[in-house]
Amino acid sequence: MRLPKIIMLRSVFTTYFFFAGLWHSHLEAQWQTQPIPLKAGWNPIYLHVDATHASISDLVGDLAIDEIWLWSPSVNEAQFVLSPDAPSGSKSRWIEWRNILGDDTSQLKSLIPNAAYLVRLSDGASDATWSLKGKPVPPQYNWTTTGLNFVGFPVNPSANWNLESYFLKAGSILSSANFYNYTAGDLGRNNPAKVFGLRTTALPRGRAMWVDTGDAFNQYFGPFQLTLQNFKGFQFGTDVQSSRIRLQNMTNNELTVRLSTVSGEASPQGEALEKDLQSAIMIRTTLNQETQVYDFEACPCNNVEVVLQPKGSPGQEVEVVVGLNRSLLDGPASSISSAVFRLEDALSQARVDIPMRAEKGTFQGLWVGQALVDRVSRANLDTVEPTPKPFPLRFIMHQEEVSLAIPAVSAPGDGLTLTIPPSPKELFVGEVIQFSNGSTFTLTEATELNGTTVTGDLDGELGIPEGSSGAIARLRMLQRVHVGLMPGMVEGLATHENSLDPDSIDSARRISTIHLPFSEANEPWSMVGSISHGSTLTTTVLVDHGNQSANPFIHTYHPDHDNLNADFDETLPRGLESFGIERNMRFELSPSQDGFNQIVSTGNTVSGRYAETMTLKGESTEGLPNENQYSIEGVFEMIRISSIPSLTLP
Repeated sequence: MRLPKIIMLRSVFTTYFFFAGLWHSHLEAQWQTQPIPLKAGWNPIYLHVDATHASISDLVGDLAIDEIWLWSPSVNEAQFVLSPDAPSGSKSRWIEWRNILGDDTSQLKSLIPNAAYLVRLSDGASDATWSLKGKPVPPQYNWTTTGLNFVGFPVNPSANWNLESYFLKAGSILSSANFYNYTAGDLGRNNPAKVFGLRTTALPRGRAMWVDTGDAFNQYFGPFQLTLQNFKGFQFGTDVQSSRIRLQNMTNNELTVRLSTVSGEASPQGEALEKDLQSAIMIRTTLNQETQVYDFEACPCNNVEVVLQPKGSPGQEVEVVVGLNRSLLDGPASSISSAVFRLEDALSQARVDIPMRAEKGTFQGLWVGQALVDRVSRANLDTVEPTPKPFPLRFIMHQEEVSLAIPAVSAPGDGLTLTIPPSPKELFVGEVIQFSNGSTFTLTEATELNGTTVTGDLDGELGIPEGSSGAIARLRMLQRVHVGLMPGMVEGLATHENSLDPDSIDSARRISTIHLPFSEANEPWSMVGSISHGSTLTTTVLVDHGNQSANPFIHTYHPDHDNLNADFDETLPRGLESFGIERNMRFELSPSQDGFNQIVSTGNTVSGRYAETMTLKGESTEGLPNENQYSIEGVFEMIRISSIPSLTLP
């Protein structure tokens, strides 16, 4: 499938050409092995993976590697070389690791990516392949015009390339640049040596070379160049919806770049294999002009084509948007999924691997939105009729998820008593613990804060698997909520203003809704169900017939509607001057959305059908003829405006 050429409306990216030292910072991504062939003597290598997770001694293992030298030019000082530099402890541009010195004494402590090295395999040692496992990284290059550059290129290992064939489409580089290459054996006057046979000098992936282009700045490292929105790759975390990559044709001919997803490898640190992210990845394609919705290519993907026009012409650059369908992430909350996003040109010259990583989040936090009521029935009739125009009803909800570690149970049953670690929150009768395998455990006996036992009914043929964890989704609907700084200057959510830091009240915000009954206590309404796609939420709101602040049938200063007798000394019973109100609300959340933008926003947006049954209660007897019932219908959408998991109550 071919992606259309996408016109860039604005440029918001920075070119991420950072110094190699930045890669000492922690980078979370999937694992990949870079094979490095070694011969006795000095070997120039270029790392496309980040191997800073382990000491060099551990990475070397039993291989007969005597020395490793990192070329670390200083671009901030006037330091440059006019001929290939030999590794020397007296040169500040080289940082060395020596086997005889070990990790503690050697200057070089770890192997960073996007860097060139000289690796010395012991004299007389047999040829070997160093299988260096690390985390794939996007390419980054420092280029100086004041001397030589010791660099490698993102060569596609699926084909054999030499210097001439690889740089044939690079303009004048072949005629103006000087290349210097190392051969096996000791370093000397002719090692490295200037390359004259460009057609006979191989350029494999992972090999470093000295290159001098004079005073010309080189931007050609392969047929295409890329710029990432995040220089570490596609790091979706818990809330990033999509990420962009900008592709640029560096040749004078039309170029096709192929996009694929690839699974990663197991961690070298003995950790469990991260879940495969591929099936949750989407590549945005064309905009449907009728629906104004973007289509997409669902992954796993293989050779999705992007066509770049020749350099210097419209269409030379194309923006690719990669999104995440969070509803397809596997495992419980906090599970990590990862994979590799691979780009290859149709010439099989260059290959770039970009790490992808996502963490399965929760629906915890504060949600605000509205229902648009557009259909209402007449009293006690089942048929609803359209309203002249939609009427908005604002809703405020907060969801808190309490994680619990529960021992394994092989079979369902009622009245089970289980021993658990102390719960971080007090538990209540009727709450339901949900497990990732679909089993549920309904609490039938309250467990106090820090209690170590729960009693309940287990439902689900698979029981509770060994090592599994469950969670209680505690969902509340609010009439108002305060958002601001709590004591200790931390952001928080509270039902009462006096829970906030008194010195920061000016910066706090109150969110409220007028169609729900006001009360000084501001007690939330508990809801059945939890926010997740495809779920159903229900709750009941009661308004007493004598509620002066919330019942719309009471007019405090009108003698016919003040709910008092003629002497103003007794409250009248229900149904004489005011009615009781019972509102049964139902939110049916859509299981999924259509269109790229709608799907990638599912982590922070929910929508669906709203239905309400409103009952006006007259005299004390229930049912007809003392009740009028109305059906109310519409659609709703809610957006999570805060991920703060806790709601502070009085």
